[in-house]
Amino acid sequence: MPSARNSRLFTHLLLFLFVVVAPLSAQITYETTYTTQTQNNTSACSAAGDNNGGCTSANTVTGTKNNNPIPINTSKINSRTLLGTWFTGNIYGADMGWWQKSGHLCCVGYSSTNATEVQAQLQDMKSRGYSGMTMAWAGVKGSTCTVAGGFQNCTKDLSVSAFEQWLAAAAADGAFQIAIRGQKSMVDGTYNNTGETDQAAMIRQLQYVQSQYFSSTGYMKIDINGDGLGPRPIVTFFIDPTTCSGCDWAAIKSAVGHDVLFMKQDKNSYTMTGFEGAYSWGPAKEDSFAYENDFYGSSPNGAVNQPATKLVWSDASKGFNDENPNNLGHSIWDSTAAARFVDQRCGHRWLDTWGHISSNYQGSTRRLDAVLVPTWNDYEEGTETETGISNCFDASNSNPITTTLTGNTLTWQDNWDQSELTRLALTGTDMEQTIYQYEFYQSDPTNDEQLHLFHTLTNPSPYASPYSPPAHSLDLSQFSIPCNAKIYVKAVGQPSITNHMTSKAGAPVSCGSGSQAYTYITGLELQPTDWATLDDCGGTATCSTGLATSTVHTPPNAVKFTLAGNNPPGSQIGRWLRTVSQSTGDSSDFELDLWTDLDATAFTNSAGLIFELSDVYNSNWYHFAFKCDFSTWQIWDEVNNAWLATSIPCSRPPQDTYTRFTFHMQRLAGNMLHYQDLQVNGGTASVINHDLAAQTTTWTNFNKIGVKLMGNTAMNDYSLYVDDLRLGYR
Repeated sequence: MPSARNSRLFTHLLLFLFVVVAPLSAQITYETTYTTQTQNNTSACSAAGDNNGGCTSANTVTGTKNNNPIPINTSKINSRTLLGTWFTGNIYGADMGWWQKSGHLCCVGYSSTNATEVQAQLQDMKSRGYSGMTMAWAGVKGSTCTVAGGFQNCTKDLSVSAFEQWLAAAAADGAFQIAIRGQKSMVDGTYNNTGETDQAAMIRQLQYVQSQYFSSTGYMKIDINGDGLGPRPIVTFFIDPTTCSGCDWAAIKSAVGHDVLFMKQDKNSYTMTGFEGAYSWGPAKEDSFAYENDFYGSSPNGAVNQPATKLVWSDASKGFNDENPNNLGHSIWDSTAAARFVDQRCGHRWLDTWGHISSNYQGSTRRLDAVLVPTWNDYEEGTETETGISNCFDASNSNPITTTLTGNTLTWQDNWDQSELTRLALTGTDMEQTIYQYEFYQSDPTNDEQLHLFHTLTNPSPYASPYSPPAHSLDLSQFSIPCNAKIYVKAVGQPSITNHMTSKAGAPVSCGSGSQAYTYITGLELQPTDWATLDDCGGTATCSTGLATSTVHTPPNAVKFTLAGNNPPGSQIGRWLRTVSQSTGDSSDFELDLWTDLDATAFTNSAGLIFELSDVYNSNWYHFAFKCDFSTWQIWDEVNNAWLATSIPCSRPPQDTYTRFTFHMQRLAGNMLHYQDLQVNGGTASVINHDLAAQTTTWTNFNKIGVKLMGNTAMNDYSLYVDDLRLGYR
C-alpha cells in the first residue's frame, strides 16, 4: 500500500478527527414486524375494535362453519396474476350488503352499513386487484318513494343503506366503482307498493337507482367497445327466470332511460330483449365446469354467435357450502332440502376456476370484459373470500413452517394437513401451487418483533406444466445477516389464499456458530520486522517496534508498539501495517482477533486505539477499521474519509492486563463492505450491522492488518503490547 497516500489521508484525519464523526445510522431498516406479517390483514373481524372500530365483535361464522376460515393473514398478491398479461379487463367483487339484517346468520362482527367497515372492505378489495364490485340490492318502497313523490320517506332495505354508504366511499376513492345487483325482492311483494304490478315496481325501483346513484362518480359506468355510445351506468340483476317473468324489459328500459345497461346471471341474458350482456355465477355448480363451459360457449362469437357488442363477465370462486350450521345436512334456505357442497380442495378449486378462464379465452377472439368473484362475504353459502381461502396448512401444528439451519444453509418444510391431502389425493407439489412466493425475514438481533425482508423466492405459475417448484434451500452466506438474528420464512399464498409464517422459534444466526468454521492465520504479531510504520512515525512522532516477553499472557513473546516524540503541536498517530502473506482466496467473511495490553507505566497517555484490516479484492479496497477512543467505538468510512460513531461503549482497558478484541466483518456483493459486530474478552457480540461502499483501487489483491496508537495532546510516550494476533477467513 503506497505510504504517501495513507500518510496524506491520516494527516487530514488528524486535523478533523474530533469534528468529522458522523452518527451511525442503521443500515438495515426493520420495516415491518412479526405481528404485522402474521395478524389478520383483511376487512373481516378478528375481534371487537378491528378496522378502526368497524368491527363490533369477532366473526363467529368462521372456523368450521360452511368452510369459512378464521380471519387470518391473507395474500394481497394482485388477482390479475392468475390470468396473466393477456387479460386487460376488470376484476369485480360481489358484496352481500345484508349483515346485521334479521333473517341472516349471526354474526360476522360488523354491520354492512358501518361507514368505517365499508372503507376497510373497499381498501381490502383494492389491495387484491379489484377495481369495483356489485352489491345485492333488495329494494325500496313507500307511498312517496316515487318519481312524483321525489323519492321521499322511502323504506329502505338494509342492503340499500349499505349500498349508499359504499357509493359515497367509492366516489371519495375516485378509482373504485360499484353497481347494484338487483334481487327478486324488488318485485316479489317484499318491496312492491300497494297494488303495484311487478313491472311497475321494477320501473319505480330503477328510477330510484337512476335518480339517486347514476350521477355519482362512484357508480359503475361501462363503455361497450364498438357501440359508440361511451360509458353508461350498468344495472346487474341476480334473478331467476320466473322473476318479473311477464315484464316488458324494453318498456322498463324506456321508462328508466336508454342510456342504462342491463345484465344478469346465466347465458339466457344474452338473448333477453333490453339486456346488454351476461355474467356467469358458478360457485354452486359441479366441479366438472359443465356450467362454465356452457356459458363460455354461449359467449359472443361463441356457439350461439351473439353480437360482439354484448358484455361478458366470467366468474372465479373457491367452492360452495350452504349447509345450515344449526340443521346439519340441510340447506340454510330450505330445512327439507339437502345442503349443496362444492369442495374447496385446499385452494385448488379457486385456482382451477381462474385457470379455466384462461383456457377458454387466452388466445381467443371471443370477448371477455371482466371477471366477477362471487363472493366477497356470503358466509351463509361458504363462498366468501374476505377471510382468505384456506390451503390446508396443519392447524394443529403451532409452527406452520419448520426451518433448519445447517452451516450457512437454511432449509424449510411446509406443514400441511396430511389428512386433507390424503382425502383429496393431493401431493406436496400440488400444494406448492397454492403458494405464490416465499419471503425471508431477519429479526433485529435485540428485538425479535422487528423484521427486515431480505430475500424473496417466487414459485412458478400454478399453471406451469410440468410444475417444478424451487428447492426449499437457501444459502445465507450471500446475505448480510447480523449475529444473533433469527430467520423467519413466510409462505405467501396465491391471490386471496391464506399466508403462513414460521413461528417465533426461528433459526438463530450467530457469529461463528452453526455455520462454516473460520480458517485462521495465526502468529501475525511476529516478527517485529514485518511491521512497517506510517502516518506521524518518522515525522512528528518516533515509533518503534520490538519483541517483548509476554509474562501476563501466552508466553513467550508479544510485539511491543511504542509511540513517542515531543514535536509540537498536538497529538500524534502512530500506525503500523503488516502484509498477510498467506492468501485468503475468495473468502469474504473475516474475523480479526487479538490480545492487547497497555503499558502500565503510561496507561493514561493513550488517547485511543485503532485496529484495521485492508482487504483488496478485484480492484476494490475493503478497508475495515475499528477505533476505541475510550468513550465509544467508531468505524471507518473510506469513501467519505470519515469516522462513523456507533452506540457501543468502549472503556479504557485495565492496565497491565491483556484484553481480547474480536471483530467480524464481511465483503458483500455490489462492492460493499459490512461491519458485523465486535466482542470484548469473548463476551456477547455487540452488533454494528452497517454497510458501506468499498473504495476502487488499482492495487492487486492483498490483505494487510494495521494497529494505530493515538497520542494525547501532551505528547506523552506510551506502548501497546499485542499478542496472539490472528486473521480468520471463510
